[in-house]
Amino acid sequence: KEAVPLSLGCPGGTDRSIDGKSIDETLEEVLATLKESLKAEALSSHFHNRIASHNRMQETARREYGSAMASFRENTGNGQTSDAWPFLRPLEVHSRSQLRAPSKEERQEALDALHYSVMISKGKGKGKGLPRLDG
Repeated sequence: KEAVPLSLGCPGGTDRSIDGKSIDETLEEVLATLKESLKAEALSSHFHNRIASHNRMQETARREYGSAMASFRENTGNGQTSDAWPFLRPLEVHSRSQLRAPSKEERQEALDALHYSVMISKGKGKGKGLPRLDG
């Protein structure tokens, strides 16, 4: 295989100029512009503005989530009686909490709730595309 000549991509063949200026002059102008625009203070200010914007969005999302969760818990008796969210069960973990494997009945109850939630999420309760979750 032969190498492609480097002059192939240059405008005008081997002529090393752009708009009447040499490529070196053009590169010097680009570097000067970059040096002027990339000052530490400008970059720092831009970074702090972006972080502040991000933090505001995160705080707004946190407040909205907390409000929605409080409303959900209030309207559904802490999630215990909700048909709208059968797959959401509030859980509180404490230092005295213990981890154990679910019983056969608990696994079946969880599968039934998941089947139901998938069915109603597909619309009109038709169960379109219901996956096999039991094996």
